[in-house]
Amino acid sequence: MKYEEKLQIANRLYQLREDATTNTGRKLTQAKLAQLIRQKLGTSTSRNTVVNYETGATPLNIEILRFYRDYFHTIYNYILDGEEAVRSEMYQKFQSLNPKEKRIILNLMDGLKELR
Repeated sequence: MKYEEKLQIANRLYQLREDATTNTGRKLTQAKLAQLIRQKLGTSTSRNTVVNYETGATPLNIEILRFYRDYFHTIYNYILDGEEAVRSEMYQKFQSLNPKEKRIILNLMDGLKELR
């Protein structure tokens, strides 16, 4: 992978986090994201690790890539190639919701999964 490609991926990871908020409506910090990764994956991810992902210093493994995809409701192609097609409209609408509305939508989605 070329250096420019690594930086573009790192920038997209940074932008995903910068555009996100926590369930309390606050900006998602690198430390909070590291905590969420630790909780979800059971790893020893630190704030510095997240910084390294966002600067391209540490390559992504498949588990981290999957975490970003799922947590930020995006697609691999957006993270890896910058493809916005699927991410754009639905993602922007979801991101514009307040934290309470986001929880309602996510609960509805979980309920739909259970109906399958």
